[in-house]
Formats: sequence, structure tokens, C-alpha cells
Amino acid sequence: MRKLIYTAGLGLFFLTTSGLHAAPIPMASRASIPAEVQFGQSYQLRDSVAFTLKSAKYTVERVNIGAASYFPQAGEKLLVLHFRVQNLTKDTLSFDSGIIPFSVVDAVGVLHKSVQDVGLESSHATAEFDLKPGEIKNDLYTVLITAAVGADAALIVEAGREGIDEDSLRFSLAGKVSPLPAIFVSPDDHSGMSALKSVAAAAGTFYPLALLNARLDSTDYTDQSLGGTLPEEGQRYFTATFTIQNKSAGMHGISGMNFVPTLRDTSGHIADYNQTVLKPLTDSAGDTVLNQDAETTVRFFWALPKAAHALSLSLAEGQSRTYTFDVSRTKL
Repeated sequence: MRKLIYTAGLGLFFLTTSGLHAAPIPMASRASIPAEVQFGQSYQLRDSVAFTLKSAKYTVERVNIGAASYFPQAGEKLLVLHFRVQNLTKDTLSFDSGIIPFSVVDAVGVLHKSVQDVGLESSHATAEFDLKPGEIKNDLYTVLITAAVGADAALIVEAGREGIDEDSLRFSLAGKVSPLPAIFVSPDDHSGMSALKSVAAAAGTFYPLALLNARLDSTDYTDQSLGGTLPEEGQRYFTATFTIQNKSAGMHGISGMNFVPTLRDTSGHIADYNQTVLKPLTDSAGDTVLNQDAETTVRFFWALPKAAHALSLSLAEGQSRTYTFDVSRTKL
């Protein structure tokens, strides 16, 4: 499923002319298009735009374009494309994300359409600009949300008007896409293209959730009052302190409602989550609003029987992939 946070911002960018590349292959008829086209080769698309696919990679981190943030859920990953365009006409051409529709065929043949948004690598702003005759824009990117499991088979780039059966380019993706970082890769897939839904995590490292990154800093047990309430007789609190970074495209509110933390004890029992975050050192609410790239530190807490010991702590944001920490060595 596609998730779009905020409304895409608009920007006008004036371009500088750069050197011309090899002549684009025209798309006069379907018969003239190779069955498989190549990365690095320029192809003429609709409206006399030349398109060159430069590179592709997989990621599980959100991608920001303008004021929009695109992120995968647990059963998804992102395919990020880097490309350039050139105006082949004698007139100024207005470029926006609708000029080049993308879609990807996944490992089992399911078609996934792009988010219909294009960004500028230099600024991450939305790519909407006027392209002068012969002018090239070299730093464009877009993203497709695809299945977590398996390597995508092909990228489809439409050459004609939307909704009309006209020529399209088919890029084979076999061996052409940069794999995921090893920590996110399923051990059952040696290609590095399948993303885990649940990742074994370690304290002291930031991990991408949905719009946020999270780092487990410390865990502890306490008999002190938290949330304005002392633990009940025979219980104590288990606490987990996280540093949270806002990696979305804009300001973002932080509260206990953002997260899905799961604490499991050694008996297999899952402790009740109170949907509350506290400041790290005081018994006061940790709710806040973060600017883009700002961070805050918050504390989660659960009531546990004194005879129980925490075993594992998992954290997700909404329907994001889950990160599971071994907390069994927390000092009593």
C-alpha cells in the first residue's frame, strides 16, 4: 500500500544548460523498441523528452520529495530510481511528475505504479520546472513502493499519454538494482533483495521506522512512580529509553500514539502498553513536536510482576517493520 504524508509542495527551478549526450533512440513505433532497453542509454519519450535511467536501488528508509514522505510498510520495500531528462524540442518544455509514468513488475508478476512524484537530488524539492530547448536536467529521482520479498523483474516506463495504449520502455532489473543493507535482508534470500518484516536490532543504533528513526539507549527496572502512579503491590516498572528522530519532510508530533512497542517477559506474557511516553529523567509527559531532522528522548514503561523478567522489546511505528531488542540482561 502507498502512504503519502503531507501535501506535495510546489517549486519553480531555473536550469543551467549542460553538455549534450549521445543521441536518443527514437520511439517512432512499437516495433522499433528493443525488447529490453538499457540503463545509461537515452530514449525518446512522449512530448519529445529524452529519458535516461542512471541507477536504481532498494531501501527500507522513507524517501522525501518536496513536502511528501513515502515509506514502506512491513511487507514492502522501496525502489528508488535516479534518472535524467532532456528537452529535444525547439520550444521550452514544462516538466512535472506526470510527464513520465513509471511502474514496476515484482517477482511474482504484480504491477506496482510509482507514487507519481519526482524530486531533485540536490534539494529534495518537487521537480517542476521549465526545460529550455536542448537542456538537460541530470539530478532527478522517483520512488516506487514494491513487495518486500524478491527482486523486481522489470521497470516499465510509459512513452505515451496516460490511459492510452502507446509505446513503453521495459528495463530488465536483473542484476541492476543495488541491494538492501545486510541487516534488513532475509537470510533466505542471498541476492539481498528481500526485506525482513522484523529485524533483530541492537541498542545504540538508529533504525528507520516510518517517518521516524529510533535508537534504544537504555532499559531499567524501577519502583518509582511513573505516569503519576506507583506500581501496584507485587509489581515494578520496566522502562526503555529511546532517542527519536523526525526524518519526515516536515514537522511531526511525537506521542505514545505514534508507536507500537511490545514487551515480552520470560514466561511469554506480553505486557500491556499504556500509550504513554515520558521524559527520560522526570515523571512528566514526553509529548512534543519535532522539526525536520530534530530529535527527542522519550521513555516507555510497563508494569511487570516482580517475579517476571523482561525478555524482548519490539518497536514499530504504525504498520512499519518491527525492530526487536534482547533486553533480558537488564539489571534488576
